[in-house]
Amino acid sequence: MMTMARIQFSTSVDHVSRMVSLPDGRLRSDTLPVPPSADKTADADALFDLAWLTSKTMPHPQDLRGEFRIVDLFCRCGGLTLGVREAAFALGYGFRSVFA
Repeated sequence: MMTMARIQFSTSVDHVSRMVSLPDGRLRSDTLPVPPSADKTADADALFDLAWLTSKTMPHPQDLRGEFRIVDLFCRCGGLTLGVREAAFALGYGFRSVFA
């Protein structure tokens, strides 16, 4: 039986965090500043998404467990690639698009 990662979000006054409990027991976390225009009453997961989407730099995980390499054969805005990249980073893997 496959064990899935668990994700929890929390907020402080000016930051929002995502904690991912990996199947091997390790915990990964990312913390981002809450955008000034954000609705502070929103759910923590919505605040994290907003903070991630509006950040000026992409968060890069430390202590990577490996790397995903993908080929993106779809066209348009690259949403699939972006989703795979974020999922890989949340789980502690690096990401490289080898052909797009």
